[in-house]
Amino acid sequence: MKCGDIILAVSDDGTVTQQPVIFVTDHSPAENDLIEITLESGKSVTPTHNHMVVVRISNVFKLKQASEVEVGDICCSINAEG
Repeated sequence: MKCGDIILAVSDDGTVTQQPVIFVTDHSPAENDLIEITLESGKSVTPTHNHMVVVRISNVFKLKQASEVEVGDICCSINAEG
């Protein structure tokens, strides 16, 4: 992925739109840089600690670093099967 690529993004009202990438970090994560987030469904994801995750808080969509996701947060995905 590079600046200018088009990705799906979520606005504050939950609308999914296509937006250009404006910032990219490039690093090789160390094994201990990864965290596991287990969903209520039992499925899990393993992002780097600083990967941005879309969560819904009081009906507002916000970005949180993966390391800041808390029990009870509603994680949002374009694929709602998780």
